[in-house]
Amino acid sequence: MNVGYHLIVTLLVLPAFSPTLVSAENALEVKFPFATETARTNFSKCFPDVSKNDLSKMANISKYGYKEFSEPLACPPGVSDCKPGIHFFRSTRFIEFVAPNLRPSKFRSILLGNEGGNCSYDRFKNISTTVSRNTIIHRFSPFHQERKCVRGAKFDVWDTSADVTLTVVLNNDFSLSSSHSVGNAKQKFFGVFNSSHLGGLVSPILMGFASTVSVPVMLNMLSTPSGLNFGTDSNFAKTGINLHAYSNLQKKLDALGHRPVTDYQTIRERSGFFQEGDEVSIEVIQAAYALELIRKDFINVRKIEIDFLSSLNEVAPKEYTVAPGDNLWKIVKAHYLDPRLYPVVAELAGLRNLQRLVPGQTLSLPRWQQLCEKLGGNPEAVLPRESLWLKASRGQIPRDLRRVKTLSGRPSLIYPLEVLRVEDGNDKR
Repeated sequence: MNVGYHLIVTLLVLPAFSPTLVSAENALEVKFPFATETARTNFSKCFPDVSKNDLSKMANISKYGYKEFSEPLACPPGVSDCKPGIHFFRSTRFIEFVAPNLRPSKFRSILLGNEGGNCSYDRFKNISTTVSRNTIIHRFSPFHQERKCVRGAKFDVWDTSADVTLTVVLNNDFSLSSSHSVGNAKQKFFGVFNSSHLGGLVSPILMGFASTVSVPVMLNMLSTPSGLNFGTDSNFAKTGINLHAYSNLQKKLDALGHRPVTDYQTIRERSGFFQEGDEVSIEVIQAAYALELIRKDFINVRKIEIDFLSSLNEVAPKEYTVAPGDNLWKIVKAHYLDPRLYPVVAELAGLRNLQRLVPGQTLSLPRWQQLCEKLGGNPEAVLPRESLWLKASRGQIPRDLRRVKTLSGRPSLIYPLEVLRVEDGNDKR
């Protein structure tokens, strides 16, 4: 499946959250980008080959973003052919997966839900939870009081108690396993001895909890040059947009002969459980190295990536008020990074392409999913270096080019990322 990324997280379904964007000078993140049905539907407009089943699992992503973009450094790990004078920087990415069944309050509710009894009774005491990077340790003390109840009178027969420790471990492959130990078992007898009752009391608790955490958490990513970032920078969100192409950056990269970005690799020793209040997540930390030459462009693309995710829950266009000195090229570059998108942005915003903008005027800028629908896989969308004759030879437009209307009005002048208009006719393509 040719997608920018593919995540499979097998945990419980999230409660409803709305995505929120958080950004700082050296950090970018979005919370719960896939939590709503609207967000998943809009994402599928850009990535129609991602199954609904996988989209539902992606709802468990509670946070996604970038923690740092390091200072320049020499040849990074895994790169052996660094040329003299070439520097890199490290991009650190994090992905958090919410795990509702690992909450301390969830475990407490499981225990307290098993308390009961009017005559003989079961209780759980000394309940505590400790979360570290690779382990979650639950401790509790089950207590059973056995009584004989006759005509309102209660006679103690025996009681039993113990200290139980349940340990949940995050393995190196991000699967979860659990174990338990029982110690300090105490019993007081006043009659009948029942040594099996403690095990009968604790075992259902352990088995019930283990069934909620023993399902493995699987993280599977395609190895693309830019990793898990929704396609490559040269085909952002699978729209055909090359976010570097409007500058001369690609020519510089070609001259260097270096791969611009290494694959993101998981840093297992920095990944693990993450607790924030009562919420427990599984945090995966990854790192990639990019050429210092592309730092500005790389970080700008990451900002666009986070903007793309944070807007998935939106159904209405983004409102923008024209400021003095604005023009469509400048506005499109600021919001979408590639100013060559101005023809399709103008069309979706209901503007004539050469319409003069007036300060104070309100523009309805399209969301990324609207651009995906307009450009992604559209045979009438013009990609860089394409000509009408090339598109006609591929059967994407009619061979009779008189039926094809361009933005310039001339078949010899077409603009990258404009969408051609084909007049009705009976000619075969």
